[in-house]
Amino acid sequence: MSEVELFIIDENSLPTVRGDRGDIEVYRSLVGTTTERGELWSEIPMNRADLIDALMAIDGKVGGTKFLPVLALNNSPRNVLGDHPRTPPFGYFSPEQVRDLSKCFRILTADAIFDLERQGRAVSDVLYAFQSAAEAAAQRGAALVVLHQPQQEN
Repeated sequence: MSEVELFIIDENSLPTVRGDRGDIEVYRSLVGTTTERGELWSEIPMNRADLIDALMAIDGKVGGTKFLPVLALNNSPRNVLGDHPRTPPFGYFSPEQVRDLSKCFRILTADAIFDLERQGRAVSDVLYAFQSAAEAAAQRGAALVVLHQPQQEN
């Protein structure tokens, strides 16, 4: 089981240049900057397969073309991480993408929300976490980062 964390962050505080650094170094820099300078908005305990299923269900209702799952799992500021398959998952929505996402959530009909809620708690948890984070980030003109962390053992 892992944990998905949604952070609201000023886009200008995130690294956007690779330099001579490899993907893992850039990834660590993005995660470090996000956790130090971003505001943790929501935590969702969920494995990646359930997260993908929930994001796909929501994406289908907002009329996306895998916009939500792709950006939530494999996007970084100015694509600084690149597309290497070994790169750890990192989700990122620029302020412009956050505004689009927030708008998509606002125009969801009550029937669409009801259909999503009927698909189970995982879909509901993801829907409301992303909806709330997107709205808050849009109001601030901020970016949204989606971190995928292994769940801590107690």
